[in-house]
Amino acid sequence: MVEPRQQELNKQLWNIANTLRGSMLADDFLGYLRGLIFYKYLSDKLNRYANELLLEDGIQFAQIDEVSEEGQEYLEAIKEEALNTLGYFFKPSGLFHVLAKAGANGEFILDVVHDVLYDIEQSTMGSGCVDDFKGLFEELDFTSNKLGKTADARNKLIAQVLERLDGIDFHLDNNEVDILGDTYEYLIGMLASSTGKKTGEFYTPQMVSKLLAKLVTLDNPDIESVYDPTCGSGSLLLRVAKEINNPNLKFYGQELNSNTYNLARMNMLIHGIPCRRFDIKNGDTLESPYHLNQRFDAVVANPPFSIPWSARESFRNDARFSESGFLAPKKAADFAFIQHMIYQLNVTGTMAVVTTLGTLSRGGAEGEIRKYLVDEGLLDMVIGLPENLLSYTSIPTCVLVFRKNRNADAPVLFIDASQKVDRSKRIPTLSEDGLNSILESAENRLEVEEFSALITKEDIAAHEYNLNIPHYVDVVKHITLKSFEHYHSEVQKLNAEHTVYRGIKDCDFKLEPSIMRLGYSDENELIKAEKRLFKAFKQQALPHLEYTPKNDWEWLALAQHHGLPTRLLDWSKNPLIALYFAIEEETNSDSAIYVLVDRKDPVDIEKYESPLDLKPHNDVRRYIPDNLTPRIIAQNGLFTAHTNLMAAYKSKQMIKFVIPNALRSDLKRQLSIYGINRFSIYPGLDGLSNHLKWLESKNLH
Repeated sequence: MVEPRQQELNKQLWNIANTLRGSMLADDFLGYLRGLIFYKYLSDKLNRYANELLLEDGIQFAQIDEVSEEGQEYLEAIKEEALNTLGYFFKPSGLFHVLAKAGANGEFILDVVHDVLYDIEQSTMGSGCVDDFKGLFEELDFTSNKLGKTADARNKLIAQVLERLDGIDFHLDNNEVDILGDTYEYLIGMLASSTGKKTGEFYTPQMVSKLLAKLVTLDNPDIESVYDPTCGSGSLLLRVAKEINNPNLKFYGQELNSNTYNLARMNMLIHGIPCRRFDIKNGDTLESPYHLNQRFDAVVANPPFSIPWSARESFRNDARFSESGFLAPKKAADFAFIQHMIYQLNVTGTMAVVTTLGTLSRGGAEGEIRKYLVDEGLLDMVIGLPENLLSYTSIPTCVLVFRKNRNADAPVLFIDASQKVDRSKRIPTLSEDGLNSILESAENRLEVEEFSALITKEDIAAHEYNLNIPHYVDVVKHITLKSFEHYHSEVQKLNAEHTVYRGIKDCDFKLEPSIMRLGYSDENELIKAEKRLFKAFKQQALPHLEYTPKNDWEWLALAQHHGLPTRLLDWSKNPLIALYFAIEEETNSDSAIYVLVDRKDPVDIEKYESPLDLKPHNDVRRYIPDNLTPRIIAQNGLFTAHTNLMAAYKSKQMIKFVIPNALRSDLKRQLSIYGINRFSIYPGLDGLSNHLKWLESKNLH
């Protein structure tokens, strides 16, 4: 029942925002809304706590006469208890529902609301919560023209918001769920999606936040503290708490933006985290760190990308940066944040940080810092994420994971989750399947084809410490086609001169030359079998040929077209012909088109007597036979000759168009309009007969 209740609550709050904000910008209105929700939370919590204290006296907190001597005695006693337990106090006349009722009756309440919020902050003076309430409501300016041009207009709007919020039950009495906390996270997320770029400073999307939290808690069960040096709203810190069973977990963070700093403190309190368990500071983490003498069991962050910093010379003697001997460049502080986080990490802890793909490959000082992190065995994982996950930037991103107590010579796990995207929502997210796949590989150090690979330090060094994931994980980019027009638009983006296409009837089929299907486990034995087959074909095919191929390259192309297992794959320069081959057969599975963009010149067949003489594991070579048969001409065909006969062909220059089975009929209809049919690509009577049969079956004659 919790999830429907949560969804209904989220809907109520978003309706308030949409119906009451008028012409006010969404982020401005949501700033007021979240501040007033926080006020309601403090009010409801105080009222509930005070009523428990007054239970034996048979009265309610709201019924206390604040003027009478007896009432004042009650208030002093409750205040003492509340400050010790809750960390704040205010009088019953300042309760949220009291002011909401007054506003609904047309009273002017703006000054009273302002005074109550001031009283809440002042009540913490001398308590352990003073730093956590100081300036907490300073961004709620009830005199701002954003709320209305006149005081009465501003009062009317705030009164309406209070009245609407007063009718919402946040279920503070239910200790099993955190409905209010989740609602607050929802509002922060909606603020992020509505304001775009500005939100990069305070919000990490839920699935990315969940990923980081799970990564730092893997094999790290005894977490007592978690730290975020650029904590924004505090959502990442709170997400870590959901992954462990430690009611005494302590939260530490620092945030540069003062409004966001206030939001983080509100977020902690509204999630029921008492003041004594969190320490969040306002300031520049790199220039003026507050927690430098502490070490933490888990460190998480989504720092601002590639922002400038001072990189002043004195930092060379700063313990955070001196170990590597290099400072991050002034124009991009990415590695300054990473070095800072590693310094704050406990010896047995785990750290996970979101950063840009540029951080993996840029040279200069950043390359030297990468070298240090790899050589020292600190880098544990590199995880590529899907594009456009973060609403405030289109920059491709990744997650880096570091551990201090790992075996320094252990391989680094590279994961490419760039295709694990859920586009069913308005903003793309990391899919649940993608999250689970990442965690399974991370937890078990799994190598999964086209997804993850364990790479030694020596291999990374051989790539000059470039951590770009395609160097280590062979992944083909997938694009799911939505229509014929979509296919056409994607093809238009490609360079026709260097692009070839291969259609396959089942999208799960790999690019394996047919010779691989003979089932040999030893490559040398397979090559011997290939030569035997090829020799027999040349000897026995002659009586059936209209012409004699002049070299083995032509012979092998002929053998391939007549079904002999070979080391060739045939392609087409025509994307429509490849589409036909992908969808010509009726199946229950999705089909696909592999697209290879290869700027190299085709192989000079004069240099090799036979394609079977190509050296093992050389690059795949494209070629077009000198003698172009009618079939090759009709299909605009060419071949690739493969030298690694024990593994499917992959290329960083490859794209895979996935064709949903539901599109098959419509795509065939479109192809027929363009004259692409079996007769046109299989010249001769066989092709004509098959084409006429197909027309009859579809009643298209």
